[in-house]
Parts: sequence; C-alpha cells; structure tokens
Amino acid sequence: MIPGLSGHVFDGVFFSEQGLLNVPVLVHCTAHSNIQNTNIDSLKRTLAAQAKAAGANTIINFKYAQRANFMSMSSVSWDATGDAVFLAVADSAQGGADGSEVFCPKCGGGVSSTAKFCRNCGNQLT
Repeated sequence: MIPGLSGHVFDGVFFSEQGLLNVPVLVHCTAHSNIQNTNIDSLKRTLAAQAKAAGANTIINFKYAQRANFMSMSSVSWDATGDAVFLAVADSAQGGADGSEVFCPKCGGGVSSTAKFCRNCGNQLT
C-alpha cells in the first residue's frame, strides 16, 4: 500500500485511479485487447510488466474502458492505461520489530512485521 493513495496491488505493482502532482512519470503504460470476454487481469498484467520494466512500483491515473467496435455491436475491445511511477515508502511505513505493519515484497500487501507468511498471498517472509 502507498500512503495517501487508494487502490490495490496486482502482480506486485500498486494500481490507483488517482493522480499525483510533481511525480515524474517513467513511462505511460497501455494495454489493448480485441477479445470480447477479456479478463481485466490480463490487461493489468500487461501494464504491471511495462511498469516493472521501467523500474516503477506504482501505476497512477489507472483507467480502463470497454468499447463497442463500429461495425458490430456484439464485438468489443478493451483498453487500459496508466502512468508508471516509482514511489518510495517512508521508513515509518515500513514498520519495525514491534509488530507494526510492513509490506510483502511479492504482492505489496500490508502484514505484521513479525509475520512469517503474507496473509494476502501466502508468500514466505524472511
């Protein structure tokens, strides 16, 4: 979780529909599918891969839309976009050995600093 932003973690990248001022955008990410029953997870997976490749850990201004193709109302396309940025988590948000919250390196979910496994994804914490 990123302090001050609402959103969710997917594939190790934090996604937020919110924007931020004065944060350098590393890359504008895009994903597209012409398959009508596309799962939104496949689009987010593409965006997360683009963000990670640019060294980002967060996608802000995340948007997705379904559009009908002009020639056929039964055929649709999906588009997803977002701006990949790197946001450092403040040391106070990292937690300590006193049972405060830390973040899983796999999914980014908040867990107790004394936990042995992530309660969100099951990842073993060391």
